Amino acid sequence: MIAGLISGATLLIDGDDTLWENNVYFEEAIEAFLDYLRHSSLSRSQVRATLDEIERLNSRVHGYGAAAFARNLRETYERLAERRVRKDDLDYVLMLGQRILKQDGKLLPGVADTMGYLAGRHRVVPFTQVDRDAQLLRVKRPGIRARFDAAVNLPQ
Repeated sequence: MIAGLISGATLLIDGDDTLWENNVYFEEAIEAFLDYLRHSSLSRSQVRATLDEIERLNSRVHGYGAAAFARNLRETYERLAERRVRKDDLDYVLMLGQRILKQDGKLLPGVADTMGYLAGRHRVVPFTQVDRDAQLLRVKRPGIRARFDAAVNLPQ
């Protein structure tokens, strides 16, 4: 498929879970959130379903990415907490989402070689629905920033 590309074409590539692992960090944060909430009557899957619904509704307003995810965790916590919600609780829940941005983003196998091949022949642009600055930070971390020509965000 790559060999059939038009030379000099612009290629739009989503980085998260295409170039580097990302979803695993969201899943780790969700597991830590479920452990922290420790709901007495809702199962972990019921709490997860509530988070998923909040994410679905909020994505129209806040989009995707770690910052939006942190907001969704906070809203889910505020809705489901069985105790008085303290600032420390909210700080911890927000940190679970924000720490995703600090992950190095392990490149998937073959990405470095493939990006080198593509960048030598095409204009390569990361195309994302998440915050542009967050995506550029991720692109920079794995050491492939120089292979991208620009960054394009989907309208939110």
